[in-house]
Amino acid sequence: QQHQRIIGSIPRLRRQAERQREQLRNVVMTAPTKAAALTSLLDRVQKTIEDVGGEVRAVDDATDDEAAVRARVSARMTLGQLTTVLTRLENEPPHLAIESLDISADQAVISGRPDLMEVGFDISVPVILSQSR
Repeated sequence: QQHQRIIGSIPRLRRQAERQREQLRNVVMTAPTKAAALTSLLDRVQKTIEDVGGEVRAVDDATDDEAAVRARVSARMTLGQLTTVLTRLENEPPHLAIESLDISADQAVISGRPDLMEVGFDISVPVILSQSR
């Protein structure tokens, strides 16, 4: 009787595991190696900034642990562009964590564009290394 209940619950447990796997994809990056995860993160950030018309100054590895990849980003953009970039990074899977944000408008006078800001932010995403089969 008990074994039949357990066997009968297998389809439900499979569906539940699949839903959990899908939810995990929203918050965790899966990659074959830590280097591949970092490359994916850096490429995504650079593309997101460039897609909104921002100028990437630097995107550097800031990884310091085994469970996540981190990057330090420096860019020049307007407030509207920054808002769009942060929204995309935080809301498109896998969701990235914005750990810190620095904004400076010191160069606005020099550049002649008062809306332009120098922006720096630290981002991270947890990583699970996938097994190659």
